[in-house]
Amino acid sequence: MTTAATAERPLCRTFGRRSGRAVLAATLVACASVYAASYRGGVELGPLRNLLAVLAATIPFALAVFVGERLRRVTRVELLLLLGGLLLLRLCVPPSTLVGSDDAYRYLWDGRVQSHGLNPYLHPPHAPALTPLRDQSFFPHIFRPDMRTVYPPLAQLWFRLAYQMTPGRFVGLKLLLLAHELLACLVLLGLLRRD
Repeated sequence: MTTAATAERPLCRTFGRRSGRAVLAATLVACASVYAASYRGGVELGPLRNLLAVLAATIPFALAVFVGERLRRVTRVELLLLLGGLLLLRLCVPPSTLVGSDDAYRYLWDGRVQSHGLNPYLHPPHAPALTPLRDQSFFPHIFRPDMRTVYPPLAQLWFRLAYQMTPGRFVGLKLLLLAHELLACLVLLGLLRRD
């Protein structure tokens, strides 16, 4: 006698294989688009380039929602593909490239100021007291250098850590953000398993 559970199993396996391939293909397309957006030697599309990259990068997440609605539970293969896609999307952008926002320049400037034993809340980047810290890596690209920093103390702690990991480069900041993102995914998975 065939139960409902055993009747569903072959359908789930078939759908799981198809959805796994679809998620993998979409992730590769998204990675290629994000890499193309970060490549400075290509055709200059201005803000449109970043917009197209973001739109393409949402494809795997849309497929993840589609898979989650069709299946009672996501298989390990699909889960690994989704987490692997998340990792690939972050790693496909060159570590030294900044894409999308110039806020990272302020983050690492604040980290630089702290690493030299100064309080980032006391002076804006244009202040004469910070003249010895001005460099060509971050200072020329800071948005509103006449304003003091607005970021809270815990964020400042991460900025200092990111700067000290790789002074003068974005790699440390990107690694910290990637670790936070993966940790958030694991927390979400833990919460979903409780349902």
